[in-house]
Amino acid sequence: MCGIAGLISFSSKPVSSEQLNKISEIIKHRGPDGEGFWINSRQNVGLAHRRLAIIDLSEDAAQPMHYNNRYTIVFNGEIYNYIELRSSLEKNGYRFRTQSDTEVILAAYDYKGEKCLADFDGMFAFAIWDNKTEKLFIARDRFGEKPLFYYFDKDQFVFASEIKALTKSGFKTEVNRESVNLYLNENMSNFETETFFKNIHKLPRSHYATISDGKLTIHRYYDLNYNTVIRYKTDDEYSEHFKELFELSIKRRLRSDVPVATSFSGGLDSSGIVCMLHKMYPELNYTLFSARFDDNAKDEGKWMKLITDNIHFKQVNKWIEPDEIKEKIEKIVYHCELPIGSTSVCAQYLLMEHIKNSGVKVILDGQGADEMLAGYGHYRYHYMNEWLYNFKIREYFKEKESYKQLYGQKLPTGVIPKLKLYLSKVIYPGQEETPLYKSFKAVLRDDMINDFQLLLTFSDRNSMAHGIEVRLPFLYHELVEYVFSLPKEQIYRNSVTKYIYRNAMKSIIPDEVRLRKDKLGFAPPQDKWMHKFTAPANGRIKEQGYSLSDNPWRNYITEVFLKVAAEKF
Repeated sequence: MCGIAGLISFSSKPVSSEQLNKISEIIKHRGPDGEGFWINSRQNVGLAHRRLAIIDLSEDAAQPMHYNNRYTIVFNGEIYNYIELRSSLEKNGYRFRTQSDTEVILAAYDYKGEKCLADFDGMFAFAIWDNKTEKLFIARDRFGEKPLFYYFDKDQFVFASEIKALTKSGFKTEVNRESVNLYLNENMSNFETETFFKNIHKLPRSHYATISDGKLTIHRYYDLNYNTVIRYKTDDEYSEHFKELFELSIKRRLRSDVPVATSFSGGLDSSGIVCMLHKMYPELNYTLFSARFDDNAKDEGKWMKLITDNIHFKQVNKWIEPDEIKEKIEKIVYHCELPIGSTSVCAQYLLMEHIKNSGVKVILDGQGADEMLAGYGHYRYHYMNEWLYNFKIREYFKEKESYKQLYGQKLPTGVIPKLKLYLSKVIYPGQEETPLYKSFKAVLRDDMINDFQLLLTFSDRNSMAHGIEVRLPFLYHELVEYVFSLPKEQIYRNSVTKYIYRNAMKSIIPDEVRLRKDKLGFAPPQDKWMHKFTAPANGRIKEQGYSLSDNPWRNYITEVFLKVAAEKF
């Protein structure tokens, strides 16, 4: 896990070490353990790297790393199955001088070219310069855990792990007014390729790009399929397969030459990781880091205790206070590089700061399960609408009844959704996906590859602001693909969310937690705190001609963002 940057000059102006150092210095928080620079002999290509040493702590694994007198790489992330890939490559004649996953990427790229991306179980953003073809290859992981931004014009191509590094490379940018307006008016802050700064773009997740002869070409290499292909006879067979993949994912994500800990909220997902760790390695003692709130409606302490009473892991609490958030809000926005959606992002930042101060570099986290396993309440409507859309009336009413039995109240399904289903059938006969209707798993997929990107952005920025690597066991691609190949009843059934996961965790998570019906999520008591976060009446929003939002938090945080952008970028 690191910070990377680089540039290619298409003009006669050479790349300088001063330029690289200036870019690298801005992202040193991502890699406090070392730095490295490289400029090619023609002085038209330069790469910079800030190192967070996690796997192979020796100097041999430092970057930029060279290979075969041809390739040079800067890499941010982890390839969790690097041991298996290394063994396979050795059988094909490759030899290695380090114990790093970085060298495995280089060998895999030499062997397969861009097709090597399909072999990686990991989170990554990397750039490889091929001195023979004079081509730069850049890539991001399937789900977008690791960031990569770039600026491109006729004179240069510049890339970096963070936007703030690009703005220090010698060109001018300004706030993207369209992005700010979309945030203020529609609460949009996640875009596939655009950012909150003009002419600075994201390489999309699941894509790679090549830069050669002054031309940028972008390709998709992965897409998440949601068609049902797997059929077992029993629920136990489904859940056993899930558990095997989940256990393998955790095992690989524990590969590290420094200690690994885990974040712990008391919710179903983090509890599963903690309890699986205890099952797999009962002799070890992992530290659990928890964000806590002095509010009984938001704090999950009682659920945490149900877990910690059954294991011997040490729990460390960070109590989140609104005054500390306000004190550090400009730092948080500076690192996130966009107007953040709520105080939950701030709470995550403060938790990561606390983890850093505890001397931990690597942490497991439960993100991703809600999106692929229908953990949020609104998914039940899409599930029921699919029954109705396909004229499965009995199943539809069975779900309504199960909700009433489970929660003691009727589920309000509404007239408008039913009207949309009817119009979809009339206007688009015979079509399974239309502008008016999406199937249950299509909605899950869209959230997984779109809305979830924002949560991954915050996770990366908040952790890397403190030199911490976050690993997500639920985002093992084979596990995700397995879930999306299931019959929908294995994901949601009888008003029970995460159906297969709950079954897989029998005798692993205590039943009080495994079968809990409520969901708090990671959410501070923001409504109670809101009086502390008010935007000035004559601030930058008004001064720069933006329209105020009807949401007080969006106005407040946009003021902070505009101030930080003007002063720091």
